[in-house]
Amino acid sequence: MTEPASGRPSGSLGTWIGVVAAVATVALGVSITALVVGLNRADDAGAPDAGIVGTQGNVNTGEDAGGEAAADLPAAGGEAPEVPVEPAATGDPRTVPGVAVGAGGAALTGIPSEPRVRVDTFFDFMCPYCAQFEENYAAELQRLVDEGEIVWVQHPMAFLDRFSMETNYSSRTAHAANVVAQQTPEAFGAFVTALFAVQPAENTAGLTDAQIVQIAQDAGAPESVTSSFWQQDYLTELAVAAEAAINAGVTGTPTALISTPDSAPEKWDFTTPIDQVVAQKAGQ
Repeated sequence: MTEPASGRPSGSLGTWIGVVAAVATVALGVSITALVVGLNRADDAGAPDAGIVGTQGNVNTGEDAGGEAAADLPAAGGEAPEVPVEPAATGDPRTVPGVAVGAGGAALTGIPSEPRVRVDTFFDFMCPYCAQFEENYAAELQRLVDEGEIVWVQHPMAFLDRFSMETNYSSRTAHAANVVAQQTPEAFGAFVTALFAVQPAENTAGLTDAQIVQIAQDAGAPESVTSSFWQQDYLTELAVAAEAAINAGVTGTPTALISTPDSAPEKWDFTTPIDQVVAQKAGQ
């Protein structure tokens, strides 16, 4: 791991997530154990085989080094796994900070307000199931964006810092993606795809700062942008986003929510083809 860049905050977002978990636990009346499980952990005992459960409350095996690799996401039309009951949400997930993408995956300056179907995806760059989601569904979602069928809002999260040996990998990559979205929007989609393509294993230090910078530059972000990646207190910023996501019922990654201007977000279970889900929502 390289030394922190000048101005880059030290510490772990895991501390912040612990605070967030405590606050959310009191507010929602659930146990610490249940909340931690919701934040991307599947216990070895009784954990379902399919990695898809991230959308329903559990995700990510391998809390111990050497844990099993992520299982494949089920094909469309497959049987959804049984899932635990989640705490009631107290917020709207559409208000959690995110990046709307336009043609070719370029980040937009705002979220389109046209009366279309909206898809919100929550992911963590350390989450193996999120890499599967990227591989299996990102191209189809982007096609629906390009055809004007959906508004796609992506939410890079930092739930898994505790799996990167105190290097804050989830926080660093999520923040870098947000900076690229704001300052080099045309490079955002390529940067997200490239990060997932070289995803490190859980319980490793992850990519170094220099490696993340190089990936961003290869995706099209200039040095004037990448040199500013860690020049602010992004840990606090991402902790606030994590708290908002938890309060809105996002308890795992990947999570995909489908909504319209007239309907509340509903979780996509990945067993129905996304174009069918979108068509159904559009017809309501």
